[in-house]
Amino acid sequence: MTFSEELQRLRKAQGLSQEMLAEKCGVTRQSVSKWETGSGYPEMDNLLMLCELFGASADSLLRDAGNANSCDEAAAKASPFNQYLGKWVQVFLKDKESNGFYCVALVAIERSQLLFMDDKRKAILIDASSLSSISNFAKEKQMAKLPSIPNIEAIADVSEYFLNKKCDIKLKQENPLFEFIKPGGLYSVIVDQITDFAVTVRGKDGESRTAMMSDVLFIREK
Repeated sequence: MTFSEELQRLRKAQGLSQEMLAEKCGVTRQSVSKWETGSGYPEMDNLLMLCELFGASADSLLRDAGNANSCDEAAAKASPFNQYLGKWVQVFLKDKESNGFYCVALVAIERSQLLFMDDKRKAILIDASSLSSISNFAKEKQMAKLPSIPNIEAIADVSEYFLNKKCDIKLKQENPLFEFIKPGGLYSVIVDQITDFAVTVRGKDGESRTAMMSDVLFIREK
C-alpha cells in the first residue's frame, strides 16, 4: 500500500474530511489532496504530525509494500537525526521564549522523541516537532572538557527513562495547558507517563495533569 492510499485509509477510519485533516496539520486542503493523490509528500513536521494523529510510525505510513526501494527512502526520511547520534550538538527550538540548548549530546531516538544529555549528564527529552534546527557542536577546545556520551544501546526505552523522576517541564509559550502554571513557564513535576502523544505529570499539589507532547517544549531531568 502506498503512502497516499494509507493516508486516505487512516483519515477515513477516523472520520476526518480532507478539510479537517488539513486544519489539524496547519496546511491547506489542497496540500492534503496532493498527499492523497501521490502528487506531493508532507514536510517532516507534517509527517510527524500525521504519525501523532494516527498513532503510526513514519516507516509504516510511508512504506510501499510493492517497492523495496521506497522502504529505504522512507526510513531515511523518517530518521533525519541519525547523523547526530552520539555527538555533541546545539539545538534551536520553535519557541519565542527559549532559544534552545547550546551544548547537548544526542543519546537516543525513539520515533519522534529525541533524548539528549547536557554537560552535567542530565537527560533532556524533546519531541522532534519542537525542533527548529540541530547542528554539530564545533568548539573543539570545549569538547575536550565534556563528559563521555552514554552508549546508545544502554537506553532501552527513551520515555521510560523519565518515569517517577523529578523533572522540569517547559510548555510552549502559546499553550497554557495546566491550571497550576502560566504559559511558557518552567515547572518542577514528577513524570508518571510519557507516550508518543502525551505526558502525564504530578505537580506540587499531587494532582495529575496530562498534556499533548506537541504542546511540550522539553522535559529535563533535575
